[in-house]
Amino acid sequence: MDADTFQEHRSAVSDLRWYFNHAESECGLKSNYGGMIYRLAMGSHGSETPTYEIDDRMLETGARSRRIERALKAMDSGPREVLWLSYGAPWPADLGDYGEIAALVPHTPGAQEAHRLCGTELPLVEWLGSISRRFDDLDALQTMKRLLGEAYSLRSAAMPAYLAVRRLVGPRG
Repeated sequence: MDADTFQEHRSAVSDLRWYFNHAESECGLKSNYGGMIYRLAMGSHGSETPTYEIDDRMLETGARSRRIERALKAMDSGPREVLWLSYGAPWPADLGDYGEIAALVPHTPGAQEAHRLCGTELPLVEWLGSISRRFDDLDALQTMKRLLGEAYSLRSAAMPAYLAVRRLVGPRG
């Protein structure tokens, strides 16, 4: 991978992590839960008109978010789903040992096949969690390493599709 491709890939990873995990809050979309609880506690059921200030940062954030969203929508569903599972999907609690790619691991063909072959009654995610905690079982650790490698390969394979449509949608907001 040359320096320009590496930089483009790194920028895309940054965009995807930001988009799936921080874009809404940076665009000013906040939870209304606190306000709802306050109104219920105070007995007010009427709607209040909120005041919003839009600054240049919010406009830039909105433009960045729209660009990423357009690129994701232009992708085929398979690679888009892999990127969502890699960067945005919540991690199953049992799979914390798999790190940032934990939500993708159960969707790999290797994980599904290994689960089927082991003959366990445990659901797939629970089984994956159990093998990650068997530190003294070399076979379990090798399985975990193989599944992580497969998940990282799937993520890497999805990135060129994102980069291609990202170039097409361009920098407009």
